[in-house]
Amino acid sequence: MATGASATQRIPSKRQTLDEAYAPPANFLEIEVINPITHGVGKMRYTDYEIRMRSNLPVFKQKESSVRRRYSDFEWVRAELERDSKIVVPTLPGKSFKRQLPFRSDDGIFEEEFIENRRKALELFINKVAGHPLAQNERSLHIFLQETTIDKNYVPGKIRTATKDVAEESMFLEKINQKTGEREWVVAEEDYDMAQELARSRFGDMILDFDRNDKFLEGLKTTIPEKKRENEDGKVHVLDIGTGTGLLSLMAAREGADKVTALEVFKPMGDCARHITGHSEWADKITVISERSTDVSQIGGSPADIIVAEVFDTELIGEGALRTFKEALQRLAKPGCRVVPSSGNVYIAPVESHLLEMFNTIPRLNGAEDEHPLGNCSGTAAVFDVQLSEVKTHEFRELSDPIVAFKFDFEHEEKIIFDESFVRKATAHSSGTIDAILMWWDIDMDGTGKTFIDMAPKWKNPDNYAWRDHWMQAVYYLPQKKKVEMGQTFEIVCNHDEFSIWFSEVGKDTTRTYCVCGLHSMLSRQTVYHINEMFENHSFRAEVNRLSNNLHVTTVGEGSFLGLLAAKTAKKVTIIEGNERFRDIFYRYIQYYNLKNVEIIEKATNLTETPDIILAEPFYVSAMNPWSHLRFLYDVEVLRMLHGDELKVEPHVGTLKALPECFENLHKIAADVGTVNGFDLSFFDGISTKARAATDAIVDEQSLWEYAGTVKGEPVELLTFPVDGKILSRKCAVRMEKMNSSNGIPIWMEWQFGNVTLSTGLLSVTDSGEPEWNKGYKQGVYFPISDLQNEQSLNLRALFDNSSGDITFQFSKV
Repeated sequence: MATGASATQRIPSKRQTLDEAYAPPANFLEIEVINPITHGVGKMRYTDYEIRMRSNLPVFKQKESSVRRRYSDFEWVRAELERDSKIVVPTLPGKSFKRQLPFRSDDGIFEEEFIENRRKALELFINKVAGHPLAQNERSLHIFLQETTIDKNYVPGKIRTATKDVAEESMFLEKINQKTGEREWVVAEEDYDMAQELARSRFGDMILDFDRNDKFLEGLKTTIPEKKRENEDGKVHVLDIGTGTGLLSLMAAREGADKVTALEVFKPMGDCARHITGHSEWADKITVISERSTDVSQIGGSPADIIVAEVFDTELIGEGALRTFKEALQRLAKPGCRVVPSSGNVYIAPVESHLLEMFNTIPRLNGAEDEHPLGNCSGTAAVFDVQLSEVKTHEFRELSDPIVAFKFDFEHEEKIIFDESFVRKATAHSSGTIDAILMWWDIDMDGTGKTFIDMAPKWKNPDNYAWRDHWMQAVYYLPQKKKVEMGQTFEIVCNHDEFSIWFSEVGKDTTRTYCVCGLHSMLSRQTVYHINEMFENHSFRAEVNRLSNNLHVTTVGEGSFLGLLAAKTAKKVTIIEGNERFRDIFYRYIQYYNLKNVEIIEKATNLTETPDIILAEPFYVSAMNPWSHLRFLYDVEVLRMLHGDELKVEPHVGTLKALPECFENLHKIAADVGTVNGFDLSFFDGISTKARAATDAIVDEQSLWEYAGTVKGEPVELLTFPVDGKILSRKCAVRMEKMNSSNGIPIWMEWQFGNVTLSTGLLSVTDSGEPEWNKGYKQGVYFPISDLQNEQSLNLRALFDNSSGDITFQFSKV
């Protein structure tokens, strides 16, 4: 078996110059919402804001622009993007109707403090939206950002080019520069994203969810005969909303539906469904329409007798299920229309759990003995979706029996309400602190109370548990922790709007909470956990103290809190942080902990004094996978150009590793679907396989701690990266054994930090072969394509390109 030392081959490198290192960013996008002005009087009074944009992204025609927009304009662009793009568009700050009541003694929505808070929220909203590459190709966003007036009669469409030297039928796609962390744009052909999205969408997991399929089939078996008996002509029209591959439409036709209308807004999937159903024996019964159900006014012939729809997500309502059912019942269905599923219940369980708390709590250098370095921030109410079955029962303690938070009726449009709040009571069966609220749901497929899809985790419902990744369970956090005593009856306020769910305390503000400290809004839950885990890692902190003792320490990274740890024993700490928001957060930590030996600079060229040692985790918040943190090598290279090659650096070496693993279920997300419930869906496999084969081997990023599996071999060293100041291209070719008993290859980085090994992946393996993965990082994982799945061994080739900082992988037969 090849090791890193024997397998790694060096390729001549090109040294980066200081001009290259500190040239202006290759691509940037800056949007400010500023200068609010209130106009008019009485009912004609309104406030607008200046939207100032600067960018050199090629997709934007103007590189600098300034327009004024009202709140209603933000509502317009959000609605346009939600209709036309494939992204989930963030919510806007609320309209605050209570502030508009005539008997208020203040200025209501025109009060200075309210306008400033709304301005901040609108700036956050538009930056989130405009930062998405798919949104940047929408004409509506360009009108909103750069046209003096908004033409609401415009023709929706994609922005294909903004420069004359790019082909008219090209599309701009985002790419992260691994050397600098900057966003860059490349030009792709018109149909690039279609095949690629199908390949990476992992519809296979949903299609291979046989529990889901069987339960939807049972719902159709109940409702179709029922409607045939009720209708005078004995005919039934089924409307399938979000058909995907057309599977549910095929089920409906086979079960006796006389007409099936299938809606699919995602055109590549609509084309796929059209092909699959068109080549089936029920082709004459099924019509596929590539539209969103809320945009369709009629579906041909008579309205629907039955609606079947799989429009759910982890939160049940997050994909717009409430509006989908309500408007379909109003406009596209007959009175008394049946819906599959007919109803849904949402359950919650308050728990005490230090593990789950670490994904949300503001990191504190000294643990619980500290107050709050960034103030008393509630965090964000956004859902934290997670495979709760892999949270071990010793890692949390239930404080009460599960509570029914919501009951949704999908069959009666008058009962579908977008905004609701309920006070739910529970009795504590043990004393403790509510660190988190666990959530899952079930849906009744036909209203009989006999056929349910149940999302309860395995430890709650072991007999009926079915694994799936397209839906998960969720974790939420109360705005403030709540203590309960055994036997106490306590209350939780359960809130939902059209798309989301959140929880609060009785007597407190029930509006959806937003991060006010800046940390939660910038970081993923996983990264918050990583920082908290680093602060609690005693062996790592001891090594940081040893390496920093009485020295001038400089730390590099993006969003790395390492410099705050080094301050304990260092003579002086200089944190190089290019992100302005992180600099602000670090300044607040410095002030709170009175760290007088810490300074923060924006870039390496501001470092005038040569440090004794450079320290890094390495950690960069923009990194998409473990090897993206190799950007650390380029930061060190710049510092050595400025201060000499003799600079001491830790970590002093990094290693890219891989091993074979047999996952219990995770491999299904990339598996071929073939024949499902008696229907040939292999056309979908053909599209996916072709798209995957047309690119470098797809290595997914997954939080592997959430997915059970068994290790089948020892870790293999792929590439080694000595931190010696010279960044060389490297390549390897290794043989991965025992692949016929495996279905995936996890890939991760390990760094030697002084005497401590920092792993972004594998931490340990039990005697039974169960791996423990680092919860603070996502790992890479490769799933062999069908041609490679039965091989005893595979060739794995990896190439690190020092000019781009990228690693590419290839897998092939031996």
